[in-house]
Amino acid sequence: MEENEVVKPKGVWEMLRWLVYEPELLKSYSDSIKDWKSRFRALLSPMGLIALISISVYLAFGIIIAGFDLPSYFPKQFKPELQEVWHGSFFEKWLAYCSTTFKKYLIDIIIYLAVGIVVGLTGGLAIGLAYGLAFGLAFGLAVSLVYGFAQGLAFGLAYGFAVGLAYGLVVSLVFGLAVGLAYSLVYGLTFGLAFFINWIIFDYRLYSYTWYSVKCILGKYSLVKNPHLHDGVIGFPIWGMAEQFQKEAFEDPEKGTEFTGFLFTSRRILQYPLAYQIRLASTAGHWRKNRLDPFAIKNYPFPSIEYSSMMVKDEWVFFQTSRTEKLFSPPNPDWYTQLESTRTHLSDFEQESNVQIRVRYFRTFREELNKLYDLALRQPPEWNEYFVKALELWKKSAADKLRDLELEAAAEEPIAANIYRGGEKLKPEDKELFLGRADLRDAFKKRVVTAVQMPLFFVQGQRRVGKSSLIAFLPSFLDRGFTVVSFDMQEHPGLTLRALLQKLRERIHSVVLGQNAPETPLPDDWAGAWQAFREELDGIASAREARIVLAIDEYEELQKILQTNPEQGGALLGAMRSWSQSQNRVVFLFAGADFFSELKSPNWAEYFVQAERLYVDYLGHDDSLALINLVGLKYPAELLERMYRETQGHPCLLQKICREIVTIANKEGRESRAIVEADYEEALRRVLLMPDDGVVNIFWQQFCENRGLKDTIRQILRGETPTDEKALLVLEDHRFIVRDAAGVRMRVPLFELWLRRYQVT
Repeated sequence: MEENEVVKPKGVWEMLRWLVYEPELLKSYSDSIKDWKSRFRALLSPMGLIALISISVYLAFGIIIAGFDLPSYFPKQFKPELQEVWHGSFFEKWLAYCSTTFKKYLIDIIIYLAVGIVVGLTGGLAIGLAYGLAFGLAFGLAVSLVYGFAQGLAFGLAYGFAVGLAYGLVVSLVFGLAVGLAYSLVYGLTFGLAFFINWIIFDYRLYSYTWYSVKCILGKYSLVKNPHLHDGVIGFPIWGMAEQFQKEAFEDPEKGTEFTGFLFTSRRILQYPLAYQIRLASTAGHWRKNRLDPFAIKNYPFPSIEYSSMMVKDEWVFFQTSRTEKLFSPPNPDWYTQLESTRTHLSDFEQESNVQIRVRYFRTFREELNKLYDLALRQPPEWNEYFVKALELWKKSAADKLRDLELEAAAEEPIAANIYRGGEKLKPEDKELFLGRADLRDAFKKRVVTAVQMPLFFVQGQRRVGKSSLIAFLPSFLDRGFTVVSFDMQEHPGLTLRALLQKLRERIHSVVLGQNAPETPLPDDWAGAWQAFREELDGIASAREARIVLAIDEYEELQKILQTNPEQGGALLGAMRSWSQSQNRVVFLFAGADFFSELKSPNWAEYFVQAERLYVDYLGHDDSLALINLVGLKYPAELLERMYRETQGHPCLLQKICREIVTIANKEGRESRAIVEADYEEALRRVLLMPDDGVVNIFWQQFCENRGLKDTIRQILRGETPTDEKALLVLEDHRFIVRDAAGVRMRVPLFELWLRRYQVT
């Protein structure tokens, strides 16, 4: 069956069963019938059945009245004309009952069933059938009873049954009061009391609740066999069901997930607390079965619990009255944040191939796992038990895994731990590798902490020099009053502006609030999408009383989006500038290799004249030597100076070379920690002297190709005076070349070595 296909009742009895047990199915079926003729045909058969039921009740009560000779014992409760003919045998009395009451009964039942059909045509099948059933039972029970208690009781029971199916308590009280005013106090109070009692019984299904609870206590129910599967209006938690089903879902999470999906899609909000408890136990069960697997947390995430879905709101048709009741205790906000941090650190470990870095990353993950476990202990007791159990197993497995990793690292790298990176973005776990950025840290922190109006920052520098790493370390620079939301444009190519803002929105909600973004879509037009995004971001920052740093890496990809519509793109940049200058809660930070002035249509330099520029350059002499000596290998002083001179402190080149030197030092059979010139030469051959070295080839094939600089580079390498002064200025502004008394040369000798080998003829 298709997802949106409406289920149709198989017959009249099933339609009436839906009225009692599956009101949502009946409502969906009713809503699917658009024209009045089809709705009339749908009502006709069940109303006929209701008429037969009413006649049967009428005749049965006549037999009871005649059999117990009730008019003789309770004369005031029956019509005088019935008293006059009430004599003779049982059969004669029954005929007297029928002859006295049947004509009025028949007229009334036809009229009120017709009213039920009219109500059904205008208000829906459920309301029409409920009224039809109410009138049918009422007249079947009470048409012969005229006075006081008995008729009030009969009508009250019948109406209580029907309204219990359709409305609620307020309606019952008002009906009782109205009837009391219209007829008599005794009649009204009796009617209201009977109505209220029957409403309680049928609205909350007390006639079946006790039976359900007994069977549950006896262990007769399971996730695949229980009353929720066929009864859609269970009003109270069934004794022991939540605990029993949580245990089963923890052991068999697939069944638990399937059952909760059914509850969320096919049952009322009153079943949501049970659904959440079982889904949480199912999630914990998946984690138990997939220990130390980051995909377990990703594929079976902790359910995002919206506050509105933890509240029950009942509204009645005749009165705009509602009650709101909290049904479920959500986790505290730190839970989502810590959960994402734990998953991210485990994912970082899984993606790393360097054994020493894997050990370090796994230790950090284990620390985050312990924090998550401590948080689990403090979560609401109705659901935290199974996460505590699952995370205890994770902790045990993590301890065993760390011991194996340390043994593996000691066996593979007996001389020195190879902690160097080969061009990857540094993470906070790599803090010993993050050197030489104190000036940038201090400049950013001083400016952003003291600003009355938030400046826009521009982090500029060559590729592979550490811009992304700087963004990754921003949280450690700033105090707890700041939250850094980073977004790498290269990881999301080909987005539209609306899709980009949606991705940013999701990232902000995940990092700042620890939850999913609302499903409300952003407008299609750029101005409307930005306005909605800005208002939501402003609200989040204001509510959290925190400043948000929105760091967009590789911002040139954003320019590609704006170039698809330069006019709207310019308007968007203007709106961003205006908002940035009018508030002090959100900081924009763009990072890239291109200057603002190099981006045209729209021209960024026109909009962000006062942007704060942070230039990320190569490492200095002392920081370069500190990086080389980080793992305790013994380098000759001459070799240290040569390495700095030939790399000029280029961080990516140094990391790649040092990583390869450590690999050489750890090779089988080597015992000395001393490094010689031959080791350095071999490392250069392995990491640099190849066509796709990952550093210089990017400069040549991307930077030079896109800007038409290759001929100028060739002239420099041939020792000629370059003829294109504009090209020289671009190379100099981006700090790839140096001018001195001897002329123009490449700033990094290893760049020149690679270029002469592969590109200059």
